[in-house]
Amino acid sequence: MKEVPLANALALVSGLVSLICAVGVWLARDAFVGLFGEIFHGIDMTALPIKEVTIGGIITGLIVVVISAWVLGYIFASLYNKLAR
Repeated sequence: MKEVPLANALALVSGLVSLICAVGVWLARDAFVGLFGEIFHGIDMTALPIKEVTIGGIITGLIVVVISAWVLGYIFASLYNKLAR
């Protein structure tokens, strides 16, 4: 398994999911808050403080998600290659 292509793919998919999520929260906050509550086994997400969605916040979050996903993808592929021997 090649580390860089896997890391690139994971970063791209994670970035797209993050962007879709951010736009969804921006356009339909209540629906997404309810959905996240269901994903996290009924936790009342409405009890959490609400922060205003900003373009700067979306971009910062996107950068963090993409970089984190790339690093984790690279580590995953490297470990897989070592353990598969």
